[in-house]
Amino acid sequence: MRARRFTILLWAVALGPVVAGPASAHGLIGQRFFPATLAIDDPFVADELSMPTVSSIRLPGDGTLDNRPTKQTDISAEFSKRLTPDLGISLAPSYSFFDEEHGPLTKGFDNLEVSLKYVFWKSAEHETLLSAGVSWDVGGTGSKLIADSFDTATPQFFFGKGFGDLPEAMEFFRPGALTGAIGLGIPTRRYTKHYVLDDNDMVQITRDINPQTVNWGFTVQYNLQYLQSFVRDIGLPAPFNRMILLVEFAMQTPIEGPKAGHSTGTINPGDHLVRALHAAEPQGGRAGEQPDGPKSGRPGPDPLLPGRHRAQDLHLDPVPRHPRADAAPVMRAVPLTVVACLAAASAAWGHAFPDHSDPRVGHTLDVPPSAVRIWFDGAIEPVFSTLRVEDSDKHRVDRNDARVDPGDRTLLEVSLPPLPSGRYQVFWSVIARDGHRTEGSFPFRVK
Repeated sequence: MRARRFTILLWAVALGPVVAGPASAHGLIGQRFFPATLAIDDPFVADELSMPTVSSIRLPGDGTLDNRPTKQTDISAEFSKRLTPDLGISLAPSYSFFDEEHGPLTKGFDNLEVSLKYVFWKSAEHETLLSAGVSWDVGGTGSKLIADSFDTATPQFFFGKGFGDLPEAMEFFRPGALTGAIGLGIPTRRYTKHYVLDDNDMVQITRDINPQTVNWGFTVQYNLQYLQSFVRDIGLPAPFNRMILLVEFAMQTPIEGPKAGHSTGTINPGDHLVRALHAAEPQGGRAGEQPDGPKSGRPGPDPLLPGRHRAQDLHLDPVPRHPRADAAPVMRAVPLTVVACLAAASAAWGHAFPDHSDPRVGHTLDVPPSAVRIWFDGAIEPVFSTLRVEDSDKHRVDRNDARVDPGDRTLLEVSLPPLPSGRYQVFWSVIARDGHRTEGSFPFRVK
């Protein structure tokens, strides 16, 4: 049995580097970026290395000697690799510490988790991803004191849905998004036997059921970068204009055994920094913009942010994985989860996103603009970058002379004829220096 597991693990490790190419840690569909979150697995597949992440939780116990209050600390990492654009494999080792109150400290490796995931449906228009997969906790690969000796297979379903397709009247709901996952953990061993001595020194055999467990959860997200770039520029400074505010709910519910139907889990509020960078240099403003925010550009570089990230920089991406089934019951108390990212790297995350624009996103102008200019947070390729402007009847109204400024490779611009009053939509598509494409659109109005 161990030889079979070892052989399969060797195949899993060998498959990782089969597909060569630049790494990218992202979940991008249309204009929507889905970040990797703390406890809920992602709906996308990617090339990424997340290492190591520390999480800590206090388990209350029931006051008995066999179930004392315990502080559990996990150090986890994950390596993910796309085998095709929609199929990916991942390996997730972890090391755990169990510090019992008035008891010993137990520590060791947990079983290695091997996962396979396939994205079977994508809609850029509706900012939706659907995927399915299976994870395998390989029994016997961890410490005997920590890990189960049997395997657990978990078929899973994942989704991600952005609300960017909501009508304009609900524009401030459009930066919102949901992601989620549900899976059924199926142990390969029905019962675990325990041998204990009774008061007469006789050996007694007890059997504890290894229950099938529904692992489920979801995240609620509000993307400030999406708000600034695609809905309305409200003048948020860096780094807040790159944050995704989120709360995730990670739950487990046994469907058999003495705790059947009893849900446990964690609730994790936090935020995700899409990219740590300072704003581009301020540019000249336009006359006639309504005074509901700064008239031009952005403030100068933030002294707390040392420099603009290029493709060769590292993308920090904290990704701890699944909580254990014995987490504190949510109905009794919400446990305090402390997550500290020691280090996480994913090379060459080089998508270009808008930093600011003129006219500003979602604003109304008193005087028609002579051009549309968009400054991105990284250099873009001039040959493959496009920009066009349409009126409310979807007729193109720009002069069809879009270009990347030779003196500033972050600036994409197109000139305009005199525009009548009305609503206009700007459509852009750019390729970053490392070859990753991003695209999007935003509105503005002329009085």
